[in-house]
Amino acid sequence: MAASQYKARSALRNPAHFPSFLDLPNDQTINYNYFFLGAKCQYQPIRHWCFIGEITDDQFARDSFSRNLIQVKDVSNRDGIPVFFYRADGNLDFDELRVGGTFCLRYAQSHFFLDSQFGIRCEHFNNVLVIPAKLSALMEISDFNPTVGSKKCWSCDSEPSELLTCARCKVARYCGKACQSADWASRHKRWCKALPKYMDLVGIDYNKWEVKTSTELRVFVCRSHDDEADIVPLAQIKGQVHEMTEVMHSNIKKVVDRGENLEEVQEKAEQLSHAANEFSTSAVHLKKNLLWQNLKLLAIILIVIILIMAAVIIVIVAVSLTTQKK
Repeated sequence: MAASQYKARSALRNPAHFPSFLDLPNDQTINYNYFFLGAKCQYQPIRHWCFIGEITDDQFARDSFSRNLIQVKDVSNRDGIPVFFYRADGNLDFDELRVGGTFCLRYAQSHFFLDSQFGIRCEHFNNVLVIPAKLSALMEISDFNPTVGSKKCWSCDSEPSELLTCARCKVARYCGKACQSADWASRHKRWCKALPKYMDLVGIDYNKWEVKTSTELRVFVCRSHDDEADIVPLAQIKGQVHEMTEVMHSNIKKVVDRGENLEEVQEKAEQLSHAANEFSTSAVHLKKNLLWQNLKLLAIILIVIILIMAAVIIVIVAVSLTTQKK
């Protein structure tokens, strides 16, 4: 199958199912491209969607004091997108959040944080999937579309009666050892660890919303059909209080760090003042020594001049006396 045909059916290149950051719905409004008004005046998703972003900064991913934070690059190559973690349910191994991996969050929504950052607020850890591969590698897998080519050899496209399955990922299939070795050298080495989780990522029908998964999503409720301005997320107030608490913790940490820095500055200032006093004392001593040396030199010059003048006077007197005797 030609590469262009694979790309046409590439799951991750579907913006409706895997939107970029700027195309995500915002958690403060209702986006009718993602939600519809269902029974009991509840807004429900029209379909599944998932945000995927390559982790580019994990400096604060395992921060135990303040908010856990990573920065990611999305499918549109927009980098520096902050993702903050506030656990509402589920579990997440933060050690998996490493630079070079891909962070996936189903039902992601953009969020304006109280500290003026614009990013993603991750609360439901059950919706998180971390794939140990770069986003570019996932795009290669998606373009290859292993869900379509599962009955063919991944290397030569033949359809033998029996296929060998990769013992590591249990996804890739080959007609023989030669094809397996060739594919490993060309691409499967990059894909192998990522393939099982990639299959989990694309293994649902994104066009069909299932109510049983709605408990993983923040539910929106409106007071009346006519007044959609009153639509409020049920967990919004609780989330904002928690967010403010985390911001305060972060600010306290900065103040503590700043206090330590101020102590260091004060200590350095005292050292500088002491050094300045020593320099001033040394300068006074040096000035006195130079003055004394100048006085010595001046006295020597004066003595020399007096001696020269005395010699000249003696010579003149001697010559004058000699002339008078003649």
